[in-house]
Amino acid sequence: MAALASTATANIVNLGTAVSYGVVAGSAGITSAGLTVVTGNVGTTALTISGFGPGIVTGTQNLGNSAGILAFTDGSLAYAQAKGITPFTDISTLNDLTGKTVYPGVYGSATSISLTGQLFLDAKGNSSATWVFQMGTALLINLGSSIVLTNGAKPCNVFWQVGSSATIEVGTAFQGNVLAYGGVAVKTSASVKGLLYAKTQSVTLQGNAVTRQTC
Repeated sequence: MAALASTATANIVNLGTAVSYGVVAGSAGITSAGLTVVTGNVGTTALTISGFGPGIVTGTQNLGNSAGILAFTDGSLAYAQAKGITPFTDISTLNDLTGKTVYPGVYGSATSISLTGQLFLDAKGNSSATWVFQMGTALLINLGSSIVLTNGAKPCNVFWQVGSSATIEVGTAFQGNVLAYGGVAVKTSASVKGLLYAKTQSVTLQGNAVTRQTC
């Protein structure tokens, strides 16, 4: 199994108040179809969200109020922080991370990052270990893919900084915080352990389990 090691240490990205949220979006808002369950708060600068219910939010829905606006602002700051971390290990030549074991650090692609199978994040026994994945364009987690955390790795310490939009396809098991400049689309029955943040476009959900994570 191929392994990737970074020469850079990834400092924890500060999510601010967004750390208590499962989903945060700007004025493009949040929509859900089917029985989505968000464990945590939901926040947006828009005044309404769609599909809750039948979707369920276990926390607070902060829609267009000061708390929702602050969560969005903190998410934007986190996006900028994750994007600005240097140096990183260049993975631009890897079109697909399937089958890779990735040790803690900072990894960047000038274009996109995709996954068509299993990706292993190995903390090597350090429960405080962090990962930052930076990509210039899209994140695509394909049908049935999964991110497997091993040796003490925690989803709250994994950050995906997406230069355009993120797509998490049907039936995938995704872990980590998505910080997307564009939108985030999570397809039917996919699960997410972490925050979904969309800066300029919407977050769309389809019968998903989204669970916010804290360390």
